[in-house]
Amino acid sequence: MPDGESREALFRSQNPEDLVSLYQSFHSVADIRNFLCSRPKGKPTVVPHLGRGKPDCVAVVPTADASGPLASEFLRSFPHLDILFVESRGWGFNFAHSMNVGISAALELDPKWIVLTNDDLSPQSPWSEWRAEMDKREGTEWIKPTIYCDRKMLSSSWILTLLNEDTISWKLGHRLSQRSGEKEGTYNVFLTFARKLGVPPVLPVKTEPLRGVSDHFLAKRFRVTTVPTFLSVQPISIYRSSVLENTRFDERYTNALEDTDLSLRLAQEKHPGRLVRIGVNTRMGGSLGTSRIRWLRYNLPGNLLFAEKVRSVIEVSN
Repeated sequence: MPDGESREALFRSQNPEDLVSLYQSFHSVADIRNFLCSRPKGKPTVVPHLGRGKPDCVAVVPTADASGPLASEFLRSFPHLDILFVESRGWGFNFAHSMNVGISAALELDPKWIVLTNDDLSPQSPWSEWRAEMDKREGTEWIKPTIYCDRKMLSSSWILTLLNEDTISWKLGHRLSQRSGEKEGTYNVFLTFARKLGVPPVLPVKTEPLRGVSDHFLAKRFRVTTVPTFLSVQPISIYRSSVLENTRFDERYTNALEDTDLSLRLAQEKHPGRLVRIGVNTRMGGSLGTSRIRWLRYNLPGNLLFAEKVRSVIEVSN
């Protein structure tokens, strides 16, 4: 069995077989969780850009370089929004940790709203239009929303589990996993590890609301189990600051699934959310990429941790 240093070397390898070997060396999801928690964690630096907009709203934006091209473009794209860049890079980078550091810094400013997003997106409409719709809803809705998410992006998530391996179900599950952005072959890799470690083969799949209805009926027809949909907080969402005083990102997730985990917990805590016409262009994986290496290094363990977590809420079809 490899020791901590050997496992860290495998974790940093650019060879897919090394990453598969790394996770094969664990005997439980708890072992994987302990390894991820023991890894070196960076020390993010908060770089503020304040005085640009209304002081009751501030954005938290993790970035590898607060002076780099992605951060600079983000500043240009949101000229009337106060921004806290959270700078961290290298092997110690942990998106969830950077977000939590930024949220703590944002709460010290005592805003009403906190925007959580990435540095690799740009708006399709001015921030002032987003704010106007939020203010309109604040003035007309009896139950005040605590979270706003983008209506035009992937705005809800399904959790799916494959109950058997007949050809139709296998292909359906593969198709849905492909839609969620996974790379060719990774669905089978995940299922192999899920069986070995004894967790339900659950994959979170983001889908547009109307498509989600058809997916629901397909899932039931072909024995793929679902739990109720919930709002996805990425790639951008706006929170009443009081929500984030007690609910943060789970840092046991390393650069994958932390947003899905937070989305599920917020839904379980019954925070009212609303979809607004935000509209953004995003370059998914603009910092870490979207390669198979990235999926094996971050998404595979994240999916396993998430699958174990939702075991108790899965509604199994008979």
